[in-house]
Amino acid sequence: MNENGHKADLQGVSETLLLPLFSRALESERDRPIVTDAKAVQLIGRIDYDFSRLAKQDLYNTVIALRTQKIDSLLQQALAVQPETLVVTLGCGLDTRFERVHQGSTSWVDIDFTDVISLRRRLLDEEPCRTFVASSILDESWMKSLEGHAPESIVFIAEGVLMYLEEQQVRWLISSLNRRFPGSQLIFTAISPLEVLLSRLHPTVGPMGLRFQWGVSRGREVETWGEGIALLEEWQYCKQSEPRLGLFRLLRHLPPAMRPSKVLSYRLRGPRSSEA
Repeated sequence: MNENGHKADLQGVSETLLLPLFSRALESERDRPIVTDAKAVQLIGRIDYDFSRLAKQDLYNTVIALRTQKIDSLLQQALAVQPETLVVTLGCGLDTRFERVHQGSTSWVDIDFTDVISLRRRLLDEEPCRTFVASSILDESWMKSLEGHAPESIVFIAEGVLMYLEEQQVRWLISSLNRRFPGSQLIFTAISPLEVLLSRLHPTVGPMGLRFQWGVSRGREVETWGEGIALLEEWQYCKQSEPRLGLFRLLRHLPPAMRPSKVLSYRLRGPRSSEA
């Protein structure tokens, strides 16, 4: 443990933010990393936490690296089209995408629980273009604060978050974003219904005593939640060519409800006007 570092006094779901951070740091120190995150390496050295508690799962770390790379790529594509994008990170944890992807005219709003934002403020700097907001992502107040922005310039990202919510909460969140911010983009990670059932066996979350709550078989299912929700891409880990995935790639042959995690991207066009 780092006795001179910032103590990570986190409980429950908040503690899970250390999992992807640790994975990105480990990945960055490999000979041929899938993604390099120098800030993650730096943060691990500044946090007072027994990281030996987090199992060094090679497959899990590979999956985290691949999802990080994919979401970075999707965001970079959005910034190439709209440089003045507002990036809103839902359940930001100790996400360091700002350090990897930020462009000069991009703005960022990072949202998470009060204990997480408190730790985040001790480790990362807020800037004129980067704001930290202490709030549940299910609280409408942060949505109201964004209503002055052009909705088509907003990209919402929820990485490793929504699986901890109940389905009705996920439905409410996505429906609210669709209604309030027509033209925006939503990128999030999702797991399968089978992974929800087997969450107690998850190599990292299981030992923490946590359970997943929501999973989806196909990205198209979310389109049925409201008019204007349009799937742009469904990206599955098991279909990638990365050699380090090994036998994990065989899972592509399973039915959709049994295939593991995915990255989903949507355009939220909003419901049509009721005017005839």
